[in-house]
Amino acid sequence: MAAQAAPFDFSQLHYRGAPDFSSKPRLIKLLGPPARITQPNYECGALSAREQGRKFYSLHYGLATFTGNATNKYQLDVVKFAAGSQPLHYGAHAWSATTTISDLRRVFGADLKLAPQPGGQQLASVSAKGGDDGAVFIFKNGRLVEFQHWSPC
Repeated sequence: MAAQAAPFDFSQLHYRGAPDFSSKPRLIKLLGPPARITQPNYECGALSAREQGRKFYSLHYGLATFTGNATNKYQLDVVKFAAGSQPLHYGAHAWSATTTISDLRRVFGADLKLAPQPGGQQLASVSAKGGDDGAVFIFKNGRLVEFQHWSPC
């Protein structure tokens, strides 16, 4: 039986000092007002208005988006990476546009696999500690281009 990657611990995730699962007032205190607020249209999952029976809002901070509502708090939903962009922090680790799959394997284990995606991208996923959701990392040309918080349908 193959070893599994170490689980993803969302309590270790921070963007510009803002932790995952924060209230909107806390995000505004730490990051300022969002550049824009939208309503996502997730078909299913933990952030689906149709499935959950309540509205969700996405707070856009440049290349990072927090999605949630007053009941569920706001989770770090997506971070896109570009040269010089803010890093995403996971405990003592800082992930940026220079992060490689080898860097992630040092955190989550050597068995972390990449799956080919359209457009020459590769995807790695790590299941969450104590939950059904997880983290998705998208690579292009061997470098991290996007982080996503994933929840099952």
